[in-house]
Amino acid sequence: MSTLTVKATFDGSNFHVTDTVDLKPNTNCLLTIEVIEEEPYEDPFKYLLKHAGTIEGPADWSVEHDHYLYGTPKNKVTDE
Repeated sequence: MSTLTVKATFDGSNFHVTDTVDLKPNTNCLLTIEVIEEEPYEDPFKYLLKHAGTIEGPADWSVEHDHYLYGTPKNKVTDE
């Protein structure tokens, strides 16, 4: 016996498989149902607009981003 996991949608009376399934027609199967709680989709642009200006960080973040992200030594940039 082999196991195959596929996604499907239940319309109230039937399951509609949304993934491609490589089975011969009229193959008997035993279905085990796991309900997937899907996260609501949020448009990426709206997400960016919602969070723009709300992230706190060091004053030199834009100049020293490699230091804060990757741990590289800070640049020796001075204001003139």
